[in-house]
This record gives sequence, C-alpha cells and structure tokens, in this order.
Amino acid sequence: MPKTIKLPKIGVNMTEALIMEWVVKEGESVKEGDLILIAETDKATQDIFATDSGIIDKILVQAGENASCQQAIAILIEPGEKSDKNFDPIDTTKIEDEKTVQSKPDEQSFVGKTETNVSSNQKERIKISPLAKKTAKDHGIDYKQVPPSTPHGRIEQEDVLAFIENTVSLENEVTDIIPLTGIRKIIADRLTESNLTKPSVSLTLHADAGQIIEWRNRLKKNGKIVSYNDLLVAIIAKAIKEHPIINSKMTDKGIQLLKDINIGVAVDSDKGLVVPVIRNADSKGVLEINEEFKNKIERAKSGKSSMEDLADGTFTITNLGMFEIEHFTPIINPPECCILGVGAIIRVPVVVDDSDNIEIRSRVQLTLVFDHRIVDGAQAARFLQRIKHLVEWQWM
Repeated sequence: MPKTIKLPKIGVNMTEALIMEWVVKEGESVKEGDLILIAETDKATQDIFATDSGIIDKILVQAGENASCQQAIAILIEPGEKSDKNFDPIDTTKIEDEKTVQSKPDEQSFVGKTETNVSSNQKERIKISPLAKKTAKDHGIDYKQVPPSTPHGRIEQEDVLAFIENTVSLENEVTDIIPLTGIRKIIADRLTESNLTKPSVSLTLHADAGQIIEWRNRLKKNGKIVSYNDLLVAIIAKAIKEHPIINSKMTDKGIQLLKDINIGVAVDSDKGLVVPVIRNADSKGVLEINEEFKNKIERAKSGKSSMEDLADGTFTITNLGMFEIEHFTPIINPPECCILGVGAIIRVPVVVDDSDNIEIRSRVQLTLVFDHRIVDGAQAARFLQRIKHLVEWQWM
C-alpha cells in the first residue's frame, strides 16, 4: 500500500517551508534517513530526510513551491508495487484530535483537491479537463483561481485562456512583480501577525555613547576587535537579568517567564532578514559573544545557518546605525516581548552641567518597543533607562 513522506515541523514557530531542491527523483529507491530534499524555512536552509523506506512513486510538491508542516510531499511504494492512481494523500496539517479525524474527513487541504463547494462533511474536487490543467501549468497559472464558464461546471481550456488574457491585461499596468515566497513570505506573515496581535508601544531616549566608544577602542588597542552589537548584547543581557519581566512571552495560559536569556541580533542577508541568537548571553563575556556572533553571521549570510543558530530568541536587537539611521521604530519579533532599535552614533552639541556649558558629545538614540499586554509603561521605561546607564557606564 502506498505511504507518504510529510514535511516535518522543525522548530516551534515553523508553519511552512519552500521546497528548494529535490535530491531524489521519481522512481528512485530511498531508505529511512536518506537525504531527499533541501527546504527553506523562516529560519534557514534545512536538509530533509526520508521518514520511511521505499520507491519514490510521485513527488507532490515541486521545487519552488511551498508546503505546510505535516503536508504530504511525496508518495512511497514498495519494490514491485504498482502506482495507485486513486490513492489520495491527506494533508494532516494542524490535526489536533485523532478521534475527530477518524469520524469525519480531514478539514485541511487535500493534494489535488481544493475548496470549491464545501459541505459540513466533505470538500469536493475541482472539475477541470486535462487539457485545461496542462494549459494552466504551462502558463504558471494556479487553476484553482480560474472560474468555470458555467456555475459549478468543469474548467475548460477556454476558461484558462480567458483567465490568462485578463490577468496579463492587469499586469501590463505594473512594471514588475516580486513573488512573495520563501523567507520573504514567512517574514511578511510573522510581522503582520505581530503588528495585528501585539499592542505595541515604543519609548525612545538618548544615551551618551562616549564610554561605549572608549570601551571598544580599548579592546581594539589590545588586538581584540569587537562590534557595537557585541557590546550591546552584553549590556542588554545584564539589564534583562535585573528586569526579568522583559524576558517573557504571552501564552494561552498567561505570561510565561523564560529562564534563558537568548539575545538575537537582526542581520541583513541575501535571503532577507535573519536573527542569529546568542544563547545564555548573560553568562558570556564580550569576547565570547563576539566569537560566537561572528561565526553565526558568516553562516547566516551564506545561507548555512542551523536551527540552533536562529531559534529560541527571547529578545532582539536591530541596529541600523551603519546606514546613518538615527531613529526608527522596529516591529517585535514574535513571540518575544520586546525589541530594541539602535540608531547611528552622531556628534551633537550637549549641555553637560548646571552651568550651561556646551560640549560636542557622541550620542545614540535607543528605541524600545514592547508588548503592553506583558509590560507596563513604567516597567519598560525603567528597563530602557537601565540600558542607557549601562551604555554610559565606564566598563573598563
């Protein structure tokens, strides 16, 4: 009897992945544990391995297409077994109750099926002629979007051609379309969710950057090159330890305080925004943070990050100072509680004492965005103030 290989769920927040490359072909034999494809999640590029042994009878999700976690992506048959054209692999994404599944058809999508006429007990197939389906595929058209010429009728080739003509006339009005796929789509979905579900508030203050500049310069004179982000990770880890409510997330049961302080730093890469995470940052010194972060950035920029590199962050730093951006309001990286936006260090005139003396000082703007369901304004203000004092503190 045919069996399916399903896309595994790798990481708590993973919901789907982009199939980048199939390593095996239809008709080839595989063993459990063999590498069969490479997929791209919101975190990194991942190797996917066979969960069973057999012959690849049919690949259900092609390279360049997205698949949901636990969706059937390939059909396996035993050696000598013939293909079963009537075999329907069920997509078990988000099935939460086995009893419900046993008592009625699965309410998630079926491979080769779509949601046209939905009754309380079943979903009917889309009716489409083979020629119409081939025409849609040849033109890169999702036939599920093509309306038949007669209500509830079969989609014919003429319907597909009419749909293509109408679509082309609309697309002629724009210069280009960038497909929203892979990491870009997942980033868009997650940040939209964050913006819609988290009642976010931002607080901004200026900090004197003289001491953090001096700290970095002293390390450089000793032959130890570190970035401002490395220093900020150490500073924020210390501040979070003093304000544990910042290191939390909202769950169905309430606010969950997190034991580990794992600080992520947003990094720009060819594939989009990635956030390498320094785990247990409060237990590490600046040089250890620098070495770990440097290695993770290299892997992130080359698309070789592991899930361990990018998962389980509890707080995020995003620094746009290198682009001369002085102030911005970032979006919280779900499911975290807060994110810190760091602007450029600039030289400005500052009143330095009660005698109204003015000096040119290096200043930086820090913006904390927090989830107001978890943290009150005064708590967030005290935390941001503590970061300011630590930035201005003479560390060495």
